[in-house]
Amino acid sequence: MFLALVLLAAPVLDYRVTASKGAEVLDVEVRGFDRDAGLTLDAPVLPYVTVTSDGGSVFRYRFRLGDAARELASRKWAFADGEGLYAAPSTWLMHPEYVSPEQRFTLDVSTPKGVSFVTGLRRREDAGYAAPLWVLGDAPWSGFAEFNQFRDEVGGAVVETAIAPGALDLKPEQVRAWVKRSAALVAAYYGRFPVPRVAVMVLPMTGSGIGFGTAMGNGGAAVLVWLGERADEDTVMKRDWVLPHELTHFALPNLPPWATWLEEGAATYVEPLVRARMGELSADDFWEQMLEKLPLGLPEKGDKGLDRTPTWGRTYWGGALFLFVADVELRKAGSSLDAALKGIIAAGGTQEVQWDLERTLAAGDAATKTKVLTSLHGRLGNAPGDVKLRQLFQQLGVKLEGGRVKYDDSAPLAAIRKAMTAR
Repeated sequence: MFLALVLLAAPVLDYRVTASKGAEVLDVEVRGFDRDAGLTLDAPVLPYVTVTSDGGSVFRYRFRLGDAARELASRKWAFADGEGLYAAPSTWLMHPEYVSPEQRFTLDVSTPKGVSFVTGLRRREDAGYAAPLWVLGDAPWSGFAEFNQFRDEVGGAVVETAIAPGALDLKPEQVRAWVKRSAALVAAYYGRFPVPRVAVMVLPMTGSGIGFGTAMGNGGAAVLVWLGERADEDTVMKRDWVLPHELTHFALPNLPPWATWLEEGAATYVEPLVRARMGELSADDFWEQMLEKLPLGLPEKGDKGLDRTPTWGRTYWGGALFLFVADVELRKAGSSLDAALKGIIAAGGTQEVQWDLERTLAAGDAATKTKVLTSLHGRLGNAPGDVKLRQLFQQLGVKLEGGRVKYDDSAPLAAIRKAMTAR
């Protein structure tokens, strides 16, 4: 189903949204357009749109967010969780199908008493939000609920914590400290938090652990993470890897789907590495994880390379293996993976933007004055390659013996092994 409305986006589209009680219905006004082409939404959410006025200089429609959230029950489109409704603005803001890079939009959202609006979109200096219009193809997470909100500065960025309604043993300040701790870990590795602002929405769930987490960029940064109602302070402040993993995603640009292995691999490798450097994990913990998990990223029969083998093992641990090997090679050349990833951020490559893989790797190589990332991708991108992981561990002087990590400080790369986890 395609809803065509005779509208053409001007360089700036202005959206003004008014939410009803419980945000069940969103009344949307669109200003600043020429009447020549169409506005649309993706097919699954179009049935929830009712046009209320298409005359004059303002186009108005109504979006039944509550119905969409309960009936679609999809993290891609919209879902309900407890008393909250969650859907990216790309779900409920009608937008042109084709836009130029120069086109932008502004967004203002009014909510009734008892409902707050939280989104990862970039804030405007005056009020509301603004971003390039292309992000409405896949904008960062947003939520409508009676959030308990906090605002902190961590690593040069604004970290907004929004705790959704629900029972938690942890006090709000403890949840806030968990989010700050996780952002601080990421900032410690990269020298600063990768993006200027991130919204972290914490959704209570049953259980005592940390549940699923998901990050979304494109014109901003937002994370949804589920927290067990019986989770304790030790769980969130010392043992959690989920939220640091998700926040690490903002340190690389959005890549094409076939290059997801680099995005997931970076989060999978950097998270335990920085936790080891900051003392949350011992060096033994880190190396035990590498020794046990990196082999899961090795190619199996029928493998076509990282770019063309989108299995779980190759996406997460294959990507981590790529970065682990790159880290060693870069340190042998007098640099490090730290420098390469920081260089990508310095060149503008965060999850707020979309880049191709070639540009991303080239930015890392430029920062280290090497060709390590590009060369390694040439070996492992479109072919299984030959990573002699067991031999590499031997050169680093680390192995598992009797269930314990053993070190050999006489190994040729022992100094590099020590440097990788040094605080």
